[in-house]
Amino acid sequence: MNEQQKKSLFRKLLLAFAISFLMSNGPGVLLVNKPSLIAGIPLLYLWALGWGIVQIGIILYAYFKLWRHEVEEEIEGTGENAAGEGA
Repeated sequence: MNEQQKKSLFRKLLLAFAISFLMSNGPGVLLVNKPSLIAGIPLLYLWALGWGIVQIGIILYAYFKLWRHEVEEEIEGTGENAAGEGA
């Protein structure tokens, strides 16, 4: 994946995360006054849980597609330089 593709994917994931964040907090006031239960769980809790799962999914996708290789490169680069340093 080249830099242009990474930037494009980053922007899309950032937009998706921002929308999911707004949706997780947005209609809570409307759901508070509804005593609806789904599988014994209040609708408000399910709404928040669902959007929380979406946000975690976006973060995991970003880690595996964008950040993991950068972290691995950092670890490999510092591992060789840090040998013998410390105690």
